[in-house]
Order: sequence, then C-alpha cells, then structure tokens
Amino acid sequence: MYFILWTLLLLVFCSWFLGYKYIQMHAEIRAREHKIIAKEARIKEMIKGLEEEKEKLEQEIQEVSSELGQLKD
Repeated sequence: MYFILWTLLLLVFCSWFLGYKYIQMHAEIRAREHKIIAKEARIKEMIKGLEEEKEKLEQEIQEVSSELGQLKD
C-alpha cells in the first residue's frame, strides 16, 4: 500500500517538475524570440536610414560633379 502511495507521490512530483521546466523553457524561448525580433527591427531601421543617407550622398555627388563640369566649361 505504501509503495503505491510513494509511487503516486513521485509521479505527481515528477509531473510538477517537468511542467515547471517546460514553462520555464517556453518563457526563455519567448524572451529570446522577442530579443531577436527587436534586433531585426533595429537593423531594418538602420538599413532604411543608411539607404536614405546613400541617396543624399549620391545627389550631392551629382551636384558637385555637375558644378565641376560647369567650371571646366
């Protein structure tokens, strides 16, 4: 009789422990996903800003080269 009770108690404890570990692991995965998504958003913002800066620099280069062309004439 005691063997069955101890076995049931052990099963309950193991189930609780495994459930706790599963929830903990799931929370860690969600936190990592959140960090990755945040980094991805920051990188996209940086890329967008760099592309805008590239366009501005290309326009300035064209303006300067046209001014140099006018000075040569």
